[in-house]
Amino acid sequence: MSKTSFLTYCFLFFALSSFGQKSYFKIAIEKDGVYKIDRSVLKDFGLSWRQINPQNLKFYHSPQKILPQQNTEQINVDWTEIPVFTNDNDGSFDKNDYIFFYAEGPDAIFPEGDQLQHKQHPYSKYSYILAEISDSPSKKIENSNSQVSNTQKVESLHHFEFYEPEFINLLNSGREWLGDYFFSEIDKSFSIPGLDLTEDLNANFKIVSQTYEDTDLSLFQNGEALGQMPLSLINYRRNDYYKRYNRAGEISEKAFQFTPDSENLTFTFQLPQEIDISSGAYIDYIEINGKRKPGFYPEQHQAWYFGEGNFQFGLNLSQTQHVWDISDPGNVSSLKSENGLVSVAASNSLTKLAFFDLENVFQPKSIEEITIEPIPNSAPELLIVYPQYFKKEAQLLADYRSSNDGLEVATAELELIYHQYSGGKTDPTAIRNYCRDLWKQNPEKFKYLLLFGDTNFDLKNNNGLSYIFPDRLIPTYESKESLEPIYSYSSDDYFGFLEDHEGEWPEGYSVNGRWISSRSDDHSLDIAVGRLPVKTKLEAQRLAEKLMHYDQSHYERETWKRKVAFVADDADLNIHQRDAEQFSDLVKENYPALQPQKIYLDAFAQTSTELGERSKEANEAFEKVMNSGALIVNFNGHGSEDGWTDEKLLTISEITQWRNLDNMPILFTATCEFGRYDNPAVVSGAELALLNPNGGSPALLTTTRPVFSSTNFKINEAFYKQLFEHQRLGDVFRETKNNSIQGEVNRNFSLLGDPSMRINFPSEKIEVYSINGEAPEDFILKSGEVYSLMGGTGDKTFFGTALISIFDKAVQKSTLGNSGNSKMGYTEISNLLFQGKAEVVNGEFQIDIRLTQNIAEGMDYGQIYLYAVNKSNGHQAIGGFDKVLISDEREQNITDHTPPEVTMNYNQETGILTILTFDESGVNVSSLTPEHNISLFVNDTIEYILNDDFQAINLTDGKIEFFLPKLTSNRPNTIQLKISDIYNNQTTEAFTITPESEEFETELTRIYPNISEDILNILFSHNKAGEELNIRISVYDLNGKELYYELTDCRDCPEELRFGMNLDEFLTANGKYFVKIVTGLNGQKGESVVSAPLLFWK
Repeated sequence: MSKTSFLTYCFLFFALSSFGQKSYFKIAIEKDGVYKIDRSVLKDFGLSWRQINPQNLKFYHSPQKILPQQNTEQINVDWTEIPVFTNDNDGSFDKNDYIFFYAEGPDAIFPEGDQLQHKQHPYSKYSYILAEISDSPSKKIENSNSQVSNTQKVESLHHFEFYEPEFINLLNSGREWLGDYFFSEIDKSFSIPGLDLTEDLNANFKIVSQTYEDTDLSLFQNGEALGQMPLSLINYRRNDYYKRYNRAGEISEKAFQFTPDSENLTFTFQLPQEIDISSGAYIDYIEINGKRKPGFYPEQHQAWYFGEGNFQFGLNLSQTQHVWDISDPGNVSSLKSENGLVSVAASNSLTKLAFFDLENVFQPKSIEEITIEPIPNSAPELLIVYPQYFKKEAQLLADYRSSNDGLEVATAELELIYHQYSGGKTDPTAIRNYCRDLWKQNPEKFKYLLLFGDTNFDLKNNNGLSYIFPDRLIPTYESKESLEPIYSYSSDDYFGFLEDHEGEWPEGYSVNGRWISSRSDDHSLDIAVGRLPVKTKLEAQRLAEKLMHYDQSHYERETWKRKVAFVADDADLNIHQRDAEQFSDLVKENYPALQPQKIYLDAFAQTSTELGERSKEANEAFEKVMNSGALIVNFNGHGSEDGWTDEKLLTISEITQWRNLDNMPILFTATCEFGRYDNPAVVSGAELALLNPNGGSPALLTTTRPVFSSTNFKINEAFYKQLFEHQRLGDVFRETKNNSIQGEVNRNFSLLGDPSMRINFPSEKIEVYSINGEAPEDFILKSGEVYSLMGGTGDKTFFGTALISIFDKAVQKSTLGNSGNSKMGYTEISNLLFQGKAEVVNGEFQIDIRLTQNIAEGMDYGQIYLYAVNKSNGHQAIGGFDKVLISDEREQNITDHTPPEVTMNYNQETGILTILTFDESGVNVSSLTPEHNISLFVNDTIEYILNDDFQAINLTDGKIEFFLPKLTSNRPNTIQLKISDIYNNQTTEAFTITPESEEFETELTRIYPNISEDILNILFSHNKAGEELNIRISVYDLNGKELYYELTDCRDCPEELRFGMNLDEFLTANGKYFVKIVTGLNGQKGESVVSAPLLFWK
């Protein structure tokens, strides 16, 4: 049984614990007001009224609006019963029965002096009421005591309203949404029946301008001039390479006071006619504070009274008209009129009243039946938060982490967290507060938070996108700043700020277009936070399985686990290449078992095209790294959501074509926006790399917004200082962030991946004990001589094989000076001198080695890399030794002038070419002289360099196994091999391969689960591996009607393919269906058809 089974559960708040686990009606409330529920309303939302006694239907609210960020600020999120009014008198929900109740929307209205202000909820459009069918009577609205003494008569009450539409977010970042845009002038009108025209009115305006010169905005009210608002110039241009990082707008806010002359107000905003044609402005909001005569108008409304004394006003009430005191929503009272006067007993300094009649009550936006369940309340090691939609997929990963990693794992449904911590409203602080409650129980235990779902800067879907499903999203923290491209950000760090003094921090501010950062209260992460930005069940399942595969990956050529590839852009006066060189030195100095690889863009020739500079050689070098594998790939330079560098070193197309599932690198990308995950209109390159089911990356440490190279350097440096201090990626990430705090810009750096994932780095060490029986330090290796090298793991139970790779001393190289850069020198260890395998017995190995004569000039320290696998348990060991001297001194009396003997065999079924070699002296694997590389030519057009693929079996025998892609069927393919021995005696062997043309066949290997309620997985095989296939997958009903289909093209297809689809999205009826797959070979005639039945039952 997994550890998840032993977690205890209970509710954390008294109000919910008293509910227990049962069903409720969840009622969505858009704005403050009195709402009505009757039979027709319930029917509209597909609910039955037959079992409801209106007298016993209890309503609960959670009074907290926007949750405060500060951890220690007191809040009230308990669900408390609110009173209702019903006209029912027989306990059954009859046709004309109804229930009234007062409820508040998500936006806050609060006093500031003798005025009111507002604050829109940045994450939720609705607040919620829970209704429970009870056996006991609900709380009822009571009549207020009409005998109120010491009253002051008032002629008018305070009126407040605001206008704040949310039409556009200029940068698709942050919380600030803007309303109407105008480039000349615009009118906004308000009708306020009963407005007191003898009292002053205060109007507050907030404008965000995009003007390219300093100017003034003129305001008019009903044609009369109110005044002007100064607008500051900006220097922002969205499509300019440099100006796109300047501030995107300037804020101007000003209040005006005037005496209205009409109940109808029209405000005119007017820009100067001579202003730049591309200039304009947005209305952020308008607030109106005035006086209004008590009364009933076409729309229900609220009114306020400032003052602590009792008061009364003149008003006659009919049977259908109501005035409620709603100052305390939990204790609403109904006011009565006596002798034409309504008296109010003020209980505090601000009284709020509701005026309505039977015709203008509101109807809820939605009502749904839900079940509230408890969430874990004891601290786990790993917490997975998921939307209900991804429950099964999240549990799949949770069970794996529990059974495979031995972690204590808890899973919590997002909606249930909202019910307990934010009154059902979407709010990232609810997740943070839940994590804080768990963390405070045991700070040493709770270490990892995984957010199992995508997010969106537009959680309220203001953009109205039809493909957005808010119930599948987990919010991230969006900065208060929304106009600074670099300093506006999203960040999951917020969920890890759990100490008492944390939660709220100054985010900096802009003065005259200049950003003033604040470092006064930088927070540190107390837990590691990661996110899997999945949008569909299929993505979720595949990514969970991909993470499990990464843990269990034992690729035959495991040398990838010792490689760290540093990829750097050539721009900005070599700063990115210099940074990469420093990181490479840091790795070499601290982790000698790791082999740095370098792809510096300026080290490769570039050609000019119509689309700009391109470097085919750099693209090929990077593609080789991704195909052969690396533990980490680190990129520094310019980038965006769709790739790296202006030269298109990496593009979205290439990411989707990665097929490296068995040797996936962790990607560290210090570049702009490559990892943005909160824009649903664009799936970023980082997201695609993570979600690619055939490979890509198991995790990315990546940037979500534009960044500075200086802060990139600091966080990159911290990463390599922490890399192997911890086993799990989340610990590395947390310490990396905490040791590179740089205010706002540090928050842009996120972990897309599971923070509890172990870095797939061998856990055991292997060392060099001796060379020829002597200490290996400063031992001199020369060409042609035979040496006995001994080493081991120190573990007597270790039995397996070890791979020994010996590299030449570092060589000096230089970049080319492309793109106006100066040439930059750098060093690289890349010249392989020997590679061979040895048996490990009782934790020790011995191997005889002989080096090639192709050694770089001089004598200096080289590098020995060791890698071993224990056959009994799969445990791996890795090691490195950098104190061996490599000399270029050559053997003088060479008697071997015979080239290697070669035997080649091709397995058509697997595509593997096996090359066996024999040479008295051994085979050359050095690349110092390119003409003596092990080179394989296919049909005289494609060349493969196989130096790294060669493994010595002993001093004379060796072996290469290489996958040969895309051989042409039914005609001879010429295979030519050039190979030399260590003395450069070269031979060229050639033979032909004529693959037999098989009839194109496909097989639907398996569909599962079958019975399926949502995700259907399809395993499909074919006999044309390496070819390009055109595939159509269809689902039919029993009448042969096609209900759904998918089209996909597969380039360089593996022999077995896996597809998935979410049946729940297009099948509505339980029953039997058929899956049909039609597959064609691209550009060729003929197709293969397979089909199988499936059973859908939900």
